[in-house]
Amino acid sequence: MRPLLTLLTMAASLCFVAALDLKDRDAIHEDDLARYDAYMETVQGSHAIDMYMEDDNNVIKVDLYDGATDTFEQTASFKASAQAPEYFAQLEQRAREVLGSDYAPQSTKRSICSGGGPNPHKRGAVFGLEERVSRCYQFCGYGSSCSVPSGCTRCRYVGGACTWQKWCI
Repeated sequence: MRPLLTLLTMAASLCFVAALDLKDRDAIHEDDLARYDAYMETVQGSHAIDMYMEDDNNVIKVDLYDGATDTFEQTASFKASAQAPEYFAQLEQRAREVLGSDYAPQSTKRSICSGGGPNPHKRGAVFGLEERVSRCYQFCGYGSSCSVPSGCTRCRYVGGACTWQKWCI
């Protein structure tokens, strides 16, 4: 009986670990993957990415910012996959781990950063946030695809109540 219990525990652990290892492509519906890949090809090493799911529909927005100035450059919308909620829950969990007490849920952050309305393009100097901006190498957590010697080549915004702390992707 004990070996069966051990086997079931190991299987459950493996399923949990696999569930927490979703990639950004897993959040995009398969019909939009080719377009998403083409969009991501435009991302340079100095860009910052803000990927989020709109609350009122099944759409994922990917905003692209210049990493040096944090100025908005472009946005793209993609259809969300069935795994999108799990992917964003995984990001929120990683943000909690990295940011600790500075963590705020994404909907709260977006409201704070946009001055009350859901307009993620009104960030930075417009609201006096430039001095609180962190750059790609500062406060950058490392994912499994990042190696410490190469640094943080691309980052995704993970929150911190408008401090632009980022997660390396």
